[in-house]
Amino acid sequence: GAGCAVEAVAAYATVEDPPDGLPEAIRDADVVIIASGSAARSLRRGLGDATDSALAGKTIVCIGPVTADEARHAGVPVTLVPHDFSMDGVIEALVEHIDRG
Repeated sequence: GAGCAVEAVAAYATVEDPPDGLPEAIRDADVVIIASGSAARSLRRGLGDATDSALAGKTIVCIGPVTADEARHAGVPVTLVPHDFSMDGVIEALVEHIDRG
């Protein structure tokens, strides 16, 4: 309306391709942090039918409720969602979880 021509440009593309060796990479982890829905879907894809056993006993933290919903929808269990949807919030939620546990 102000006489400007606007053109939308895609600045990035999300690639949902889990890394090779994902099950081995998380085997000894106590905590898995998921910061996006695409990461949740990639985690599930990378673990496949072994998702439940690979994540058993691990604390799964999603950065926010939208990511947690995506994780649950993908079949990834969610342990924690911080009140502050940032990495600082993730760390704070983990500290509180450990202190309670």
